[in-house]
Amino acid sequence: MVGFQTAKALLYAFNASNHHKSWEMLHIYFQAIVQLQISHYIQTAPSPTAPEFFHWINLQPNPTYRYVHHITFRYLTALFMFRQGVREGNSSLLLGGRFILGELFYTNNCRIYMEVQYRDILTRLKAPPQALAAMQQNESFSETGNINRREGGGGGLS
Repeated sequence: MVGFQTAKALLYAFNASNHHKSWEMLHIYFQAIVQLQISHYIQTAPSPTAPEFFHWINLQPNPTYRYVHHITFRYLTALFMFRQGVREGNSSLLLGGRFILGELFYTNNCRIYMEVQYRDILTRLKAPPQALAAMQQNESFSETGNINRREGGGGGLS
């Protein structure tokens, strides 16, 4: 992966031993899969369009190809949204990413995260419009980072 050749280097990559390198590897993986699948689609489609791309993916005979697409486009995009939402204090991005990633809480039986997500969604659904507006305008996710550089939680991370 990403040029790692030795067993020790591969173990380093798979263990996510370095946070910065792990994020870099996720971005490289994401870009590579997106470019590969879009290139393949453009080469095979008579008149390629964005909506047709997603239809085309579902028609692919290889289930692994569809699975990789699903993981990449759904979960990695949601993870990037969540992270960006935390870093910028953008509740729409954070909640959108968390909503999609929440599927994994139920798949993997992560009861604590299920409870946190359930209570937050319930609170937002039951809140009067004025309270919900106040929450959206004033909620904060982190006190770290440099606010002038739009850095939220983990502001020093790349």
